[in-house]
Amino acid sequence: MPSIYTTSDFLRAFSNVHETFDIRVAAIRDNEQWLLVALSAHLRIVSSETAKQDFQDTIKRFGKVDSSAFRIVQQCLPVDEAKQFFDKISIGELVLEDLRFRLSEPHDVLSFAGNVHVDYQNVERWPRIELQRQITKDPNVRQLLHNNAEILRDTELAGYEFPHIAVKTLLDIDFSTSNEPGMIWIACDIPVRLLPPEVARDGDELDLKLRAESHPAIDNVACTIRRKGGNGSSILQQSVVELARSNEEKNPVPWSGDIKLPIERKDDVTLEALSRDVGRLYSIRTWPFALLPPEQANPLLAALELFCPLDQIRLLLEQPQNAKTEIKNISNAGRLFEVSVQWLLSTLNYRAVWLHGYERIKDANVELGAIDCLAYSEEENILLLVNCSLAAPDPSELHRHENLATRISKQLFPDSRVKVCSSLFTTSHRPETEQKKAYGSAVRVFFKEDIDQLLQAARAGDRFEYLRFLNPFSY
Repeated sequence: MPSIYTTSDFLRAFSNVHETFDIRVAAIRDNEQWLLVALSAHLRIVSSETAKQDFQDTIKRFGKVDSSAFRIVQQCLPVDEAKQFFDKISIGELVLEDLRFRLSEPHDVLSFAGNVHVDYQNVERWPRIELQRQITKDPNVRQLLHNNAEILRDTELAGYEFPHIAVKTLLDIDFSTSNEPGMIWIACDIPVRLLPPEVARDGDELDLKLRAESHPAIDNVACTIRRKGGNGSSILQQSVVELARSNEEKNPVPWSGDIKLPIERKDDVTLEALSRDVGRLYSIRTWPFALLPPEQANPLLAALELFCPLDQIRLLLEQPQNAKTEIKNISNAGRLFEVSVQWLLSTLNYRAVWLHGYERIKDANVELGAIDCLAYSEEENILLLVNCSLAAPDPSELHRHENLATRISKQLFPDSRVKVCSSLFTTSHRPETEQKKAYGSAVRVFFKEDIDQLLQAARAGDRFEYLRFLNPFSY
């Protein structure tokens, strides 16, 4: 939301969408006086019953704080009482249920602009604007909160490790030991939320189906699309798409729109929700290629899964000794692993050749070494000399692999236009120490955990990530 809009402006623009004024306060007692620890004032797009149930559900899950020394309580008011509530704060008064506070730092809090907050862990929650302001100061509050034996005991009996954790949990705010007590957190739900677009290939372009949801009272939603190239380059393209409201009787209301863009794999797209009444509401950033369905993200792997299911592919790559196969000329787990690594590299856009029976390289009948598989990436111009092992890496073998890679590079590519490197794929687990320190070699070792990441990247068609991952020169 643009900084020129204050929270008060925002509330006026969407006065017909907020249904509940959810107020939560944390207070501690000093002698006969209650002192403010923190206050959460949230204008929400839910009913009062839902807001109250949310608070009760949180209490059931984490614990209730309501003692003679430490209280955290909720009160839900009609939205039309919000202005009166904030007017009282501006003159230094705060009353909630039977708690009364005199404020030493009163503010006209609604005259300040808020910052957008999106809860990516809970997609059901509306995005919101937030602001924080100091409304009272008392040096005793911090001391009591962290050192008063009665407050600490009551907190522990309620199930919380520390008082600040109880405040953060039950007020649903970012409260920590570094926060100054006496703060008010004001939140205001944004009545429009963007959903990840649905993406499909259309020739050299990607077809993005833009999606959003809104409160039923919203009568217009638009979306700005800004495309950037990889590595933080400048904006390559931008458009504004008016979204169409669904005819379905739903709450929230679905909105959708379409646009085609010539997007490269490394490009990212920023989507901004727009309202004619306010302007930009908030934005999300996405990588369209990561949203392609598996059969479009990596057609080769999708076709392979028709013959060999994903769980079987994973077993072949991680525990080939436990795989059941009817291939009679590949009778041991080591050979199965080699073939499976070749499959994996092929699905990662490497041209891979399994050297079964021809893996040894000689010079004047002197054996120089052995390689299980050759793989070449035209995009990265890298030639991988691949070895496979069911056992943990042997440092002496790694050095031999490294020396062989150096020899082949000098023999075939003395101008270094093709980068040659050696890699080892192993079904053993990654060691706790750093790989290079552990084995003292430039050979890139792919452990069981790394192989699983490569398989996930292949399924997602995330070429940028796996090329960076496979390229030893990027480390």
